[in-house]
Amino acid sequence: MIDKEDRRWLFVTTLIFLVITSLPYLLGYYRQGADWRFTGFILGVEDGNSYIAKMLSGTYGSWLFRSPYTAIPQQGTFAFFPYILIGKLASNPEVHDQLVVIYQIFRWLSGGLLAFAVLQFSNLFIYERKFRRIATVLILLGGGIGWLGWLAFPSNWTGRLPLEVYSPEAFGFLSLLGLPHLAMARALLLLGFVAFLKEAEGKNSFRSAINGGVFWLAAGFFQPLTIVVGYGILGFYFLLQVFLYPLKGWRERLPLFKKFVIMALIPSPWVFYNYISFASDPYLKIWYAQNIISSPPLQDYVWSYGLFFIAAIPAIIRIFMEKKRVDMLLVAWLVCAASLAYFPYNLQRRFIEGVWIALIILVVSGYEYFAKEKFAFIFRTVLTISTIAPILVMMIVFQGTWLVSVPIYRPTAEIAMFEVVNKVTKPGDVALASYETGNVFPAWAPVHVLAGHGPESAYLIDIRPEISAFFSGAKDMEWQKEMLSRFAVQYIISGPPERALGNWEAVYGSKFILIYQQQEYKIYKVEDLDGK
Repeated sequence: MIDKEDRRWLFVTTLIFLVITSLPYLLGYYRQGADWRFTGFILGVEDGNSYIAKMLSGTYGSWLFRSPYTAIPQQGTFAFFPYILIGKLASNPEVHDQLVVIYQIFRWLSGGLLAFAVLQFSNLFIYERKFRRIATVLILLGGGIGWLGWLAFPSNWTGRLPLEVYSPEAFGFLSLLGLPHLAMARALLLLGFVAFLKEAEGKNSFRSAINGGVFWLAAGFFQPLTIVVGYGILGFYFLLQVFLYPLKGWRERLPLFKKFVIMALIPSPWVFYNYISFASDPYLKIWYAQNIISSPPLQDYVWSYGLFFIAAIPAIIRIFMEKKRVDMLLVAWLVCAASLAYFPYNLQRRFIEGVWIALIILVVSGYEYFAKEKFAFIFRTVLTISTIAPILVMMIVFQGTWLVSVPIYRPTAEIAMFEVVNKVTKPGDVALASYETGNVFPAWAPVHVLAGHGPESAYLIDIRPEISAFFSGAKDMEWQKEMLSRFAVQYIISGPPERALGNWEAVYGSKFILIYQQQEYKIYKVEDLDGK
């Protein structure tokens, strides 16, 4: 259990972390001015806009997820519910700014719970207070050394970045910096393990499994795939228990088996719901096919994790020699990540979720055990190196935020156009715009676009060329009318990104009703094409 002294330390430390990670956002608002508006995001801006768009759908009454980044019909599904729910806290006017603030509050709450969960989880394996604190800090902020390989051997990394700067599954800092739903899901995953392991030795009590399952059920609201990762870790943990600690027969193993089953069954509705939804819903099938999150080449994992795995070996050997049952979960986590990292599944990189936690606890527990030995400096060196990656990430983020340009910032005139669209449209209306405009548009107005988000824009590989062809002005009017009719387009947006695709307005602009014009931005209404 975390005592009063640890709680005080945790509160202060977490507050410091959250304030530091908020500085780039504050810089964004400081740098915006008369010509540029800050989007509210400093990394992964395309996804960030999609989160605000989901929140905005909640503001305008939605309870189910229907992606605004496609114009094809959707049944609606129970996904991204936390974003839709908190979006209901906003109301006119200045909805977008409210949603960004609410998003930041969500980030702080998720970060705080994650820090609490990490310290609780570390408490199961690390005995001394100072080492638990070291582990907590490094789990939240630490990173590997993939950046070193990327700098030293650039030819081996063509077209790729090191895991430390783009993979929230691989490390913890990116989730803390800007992905609150992933941070919350990870916190609940850890709290589930804490509850399960707390009474793991009790053969007749299943309360721990029930409590753990409830935490995982809650995790499904934020990231259902986290439950599957938990299943994998739990499964390998059970196998290690069975094969490394032989009992007389199944009667002695049965209580342990029941606990695992109870823990797995409680959150299982999420797994079944998502499987059935993605197998039966036409839109979700397309989304799944386009949502590719593949693991990088093996060398990337070796660079990022190799040094820390070597440093963890003494602790792993000690776990096996001393038959530390609870600590075997950490080994199971490593085995799970290694086994599933290249599993043939579109989101295979998600399966390494949280393995950094297991690695750091193993390294720190080894440091704790060998702290008085002459080679303890090796552990200190390894752990110190892990702090370099988040510093590099913050430097990149600050640099990107300081340079006022898209996508972190948007032209003020463009935002003014979005606000006009918000007044003249109703939720669900379809607007035609370029992919670049289409990504940010639904974050400011509750409209649907044909394309604007890689995974969520259905048939993106086919529709994006059609959008380019429309704005090129090279197609005849019959083709234009057929495309607009097929997607039930009601408004056409024309700004610099659209004009970059061609001279559409000069050829066909007079065929539509101009309802807004300000600087370089125009809005056309599509109406009665057959009568023109």
